Formats: sequence, structure tokens, C-alpha cells
Amino acid sequence: MIEYSNNKSLNIFIKKALEKGLITKVKVSKNTKVFAKKGNIGDKIITWNKDTNDKEIKEKINTIDNNNCWIMTEVDKDCNVVIDKNGHPRQWITSDKNLKQNYKIDIETPFLCCLKNNIETVIKINNTIFNITDENNIYKISQNEFDNHYTILPNKKIKTK
Repeated sequence: MIEYSNNKSLNIFIKKALEKGLITKVKVSKNTKVFAKKGNIGDKIITWNKDTNDKEIKEKINTIDNNNCWIMTEVDKDCNVVIDKNGHPRQWITSDKNLKQNYKIDIETPFLCCLKNNIETVIKINNTIFNITDENNIYKISQNEFDNHYTILPNKKIKTK
């Protein structure tokens, strides 16, 4: 189960802005390392953000509802857990199928995975970057995360009007 703060409004806004040519989709390559841990039914992962008053808010809540899910924890190039701006580990839940399809396992370090060739779609609105690869799972990307894990594909630029 996925919940977003104002997700429906955000989806409508993005769709209309794209239709009017106010924002441009950009193709990027995402290169991220993660630790993968088999999840248990009922495990919850919360994504945190801050509101306009800089108050911490729950942005997204994922709950494992079957036995074929993994808890993914992002790590940096030295395999240290990546901590978000609110002091929480960067985690999410993915299916067994998605793990096998999109990640390759590091033979020397079991449970360390790297994304396979992963092309995603992003947009930028007022200096905020959103991943819109899956229109039902739109999420914000920090500039730091974008700089460290994404590469804009040749001849592609993020622009706004």
C-alpha cells in the first residue's frame, strides 16, 4: 500500500504542465547501490520530507503485504547507509520480481545490489526534481541525490518555462 501527501493533486498538476509544455521530461540513468533484506509481512518503511515550515512530515508509507518483498537500503560508494536530510535511512520496498529484474547482486558482498542499466524519467519544477517514471509512484529527488546517483543522458537537459 502506498500513500502520498497530495499525490493526486501532484499528478494532475504534472500532467497539465506537461500538456501545456511548461515542463520537459528528461531521460536519465540511475546508478545506485543498495543492501537488500528479505522483508516480512507487516514491515513498514516510511519516507520522510519537510513541509514549507521545515517541519518533518511522513511523505510515503509502504507496508509489506506478501512474502515476495525486499527492504532496500541505499548505500554510498563505500557501502555506508545513506541518511536523508531528516536523519532517517533511505529505504523502500520492492518486489522479488523487481529485485531480480532491475538489480544485479555483488558476488563478493551478498545482499549488496547495483541497479542494472536503469533509464528513468524526471522533470524539474521550481528547482524541485521529481521522478515520474511510474505515474502512479511519483516521488521527489533531492538535488544531492540527483547529483550523486543520476546521469542526464546525452543531449537531454532539465528545463522549465
